[in-house]
Amino acid sequence: KIGADTALGQIIDLVQRAQNSKAPGQRLADRAAGVLVIVAISAGLLTFAAWTLFSDEDFIRSLTFAISAVVIACPDALGLATPTAVAVGTGIGARHNILIKDAATLEGVGALDAIALDKTGTLTVGEPAVTDLFASDGRSDDELLRLVASAEQGSEHPLAAAIVRAARERGIELAEADSFEAVAGHGLKATVDGQRLAIGNARLLEHEGISPDGLAEHAERLAQEGKTAMYVALDGEAAGLVAAADQIRPSAHAAI
Repeated sequence: KIGADTALGQIIDLVQRAQNSKAPGQRLADRAAGVLVIVAISAGLLTFAAWTLFSDEDFIRSLTFAISAVVIACPDALGLATPTAVAVGTGIGARHNILIKDAATLEGVGALDAIALDKTGTLTVGEPAVTDLFASDGRSDDELLRLVASAEQGSEHPLAAAIVRAARERGIELAEADSFEAVAGHGLKATVDGQRLAIGNARLLEHEGISPDGLAEHAERLAQEGKTAMYVALDGEAAGLVAAADQIRPSAHAAI
């Protein structure tokens, strides 16, 4: 894209609109300044009238006193301080990679006691990683991961990619999967080393007529920790769980 449609152009536009917007406090100051300007001009006129009628000073000196009264009483700082602070604040924020949408947001930040952020890709890396392995049939975690990753090689799902990546990071050599079948909304089925695997959610096991055999409690605990638990069944029997979750960015703590 070009010009104002680029990411940089949109950021510049956002900062400019924020600097030109009015916070609630500024609107209040503008209303107060409108009233106080009338008061200031009235004070000047009264001063001029008083020095003209009740003193022997000449016209120029009386006018000087009147102008002085207007200058002193005029609430120029009240009308200028808030927009100046907003412009300077948003400008400094932009130089520190903090973009503020409008002045009202900037003013409201001081009253915040909780912040909600969308999770994926903001505080997290944006791609899942394997966090837990649980084998219920006496197999080692690496063997369970080898079978699951071998089956998942044919899937384009982000969780499948995380499982394959975890196996390769552990130096596990994967086998070729046969009879691969993706089951929409449930998981997948495949054959690895002559063993029939079913990998997916609880509905997949239910659909295949396989009992979870106590894995449901572990899956619930993992879910409460914000992880996605996948059931693994081998030859028609529950064999374990593989859990994955989006990882928190290393910089998230400092950003918060």
